[in-house]
Amino acid sequence: MTITIITDKKATQNINAIKTSGAKLDSLIHETGVYIVYQVNNHGRIDLFNKFIGVLNKSARKEALLTWLKDHCKVSQKKDKTWEYKHDRKLWAKAGVEMTVEEALERASANPFWEYTKEITPTSPTLYIDTRLSSLIDALNDETKHIEMTKGQPLTRQQRIDLATQLKKIAGIDDVYSTVSQALPAATI
Repeated sequence: MTITIITDKKATQNINAIKTSGAKLDSLIHETGVYIVYQVNNHGRIDLFNKFIGVLNKSARKEALLTWLKDHCKVSQKKDKTWEYKHDRKLWAKAGVEMTVEEALERASANPFWEYTKEITPTSPTLYIDTRLSSLIDALNDETKHIEMTKGQPLTRQQRIDLATQLKKIAGIDDVYSTVSQALPAATI
């Protein structure tokens, strides 16, 4: 695999191009989305809705846009994951007040999808594993102290291994003993 490393100048050019095209794309998506809200609610046209959802690229906040559209359009999702027009579906404002199609269009126009929902920061898989491992080590230490205090004597090496194995089953981590033994000083296991 060949990895191409660009220069600072090229990176700056790319950043500027992304900024410019990103702003244009945001505007284009919003303008098209508002038109789709109008077409679905006033004419029952679902074809543009389904096309629009299908063409969004990987970097678009597709779920945010979909939530925005669902909240402003009289639609429901079919089993095949496409959408259909539902004439009798009610549209609701956030306060629980029913909206007319005109009000839904006004709200959609005034609130772009990227401001309508909060973006969720994804959890790093590394952070998730580190957090689970840290929790498991803490649980092992706490349980060891509890057992030792109850029995009045330190656990043997085999008892610590057995305890780690039990915690492994509870936590759903396959190789806890080797992971914990690497993380804890040798004297504690």
